[in-house]
Amino acid sequence: MFKTYFKLAYRNIIKDKAYSIINITGLAIGLASSILILLWVQNELSYDKFHKNAGQIYRVASDFGDSKSAANSAGMPAGLQAQIPVVKNTVRLGQSSSILLETGNKKFNEKRAIYADASFMDMFSYPLVNGDRATALKQPDAILITQEMATKYFGSENPMGKIIRKDNQEKCGRYGYFS
Repeated sequence: MFKTYFKLAYRNIIKDKAYSIINITGLAIGLASSILILLWVQNELSYDKFHKNAGQIYRVASDFGDSKSAANSAGMPAGLQAQIPVVKNTVRLGQSSSILLETGNKKFNEKRAIYADASFMDMFSYPLVNGDRATALKQPDAILITQEMATKYFGSENPMGKIIRKDNQEKCGRYGYFS
């Protein structure tokens, strides 16, 4: 039975070559597009799912008329917790465009620095290579850096408890680092 179907399909392809090429090309493009869209949707739905409480983490976005962004006022987290009892914890993140960091005689201009509240480590479950998760950002001058940055700043030395100066200021940071 299938042998007959394949024979008929082959004969029709040979008989109407132009029509067959158009149909097969359309089918191939349609399947490829569907697969790419499916992969994109799957990637979007799996974003940051590695966090322990991923199903309970939400991003608050604000609408300022013509522009929409995730920027919020400093008092919004406390106001949300006071007005909405189901909000258990909040964290504010801020990004710096450029920052000068130095340790000893090494200076580096870091293009991406993110400022976070102390509750950052309570909400997100980024794995720490070294340091204590409970006290990681509790001090105002605490800093977390990647393992790559630790190697860049300190080489093979243990970076825990070392000091990094920010923007040529006297205020220094002690930190842990994560992968």
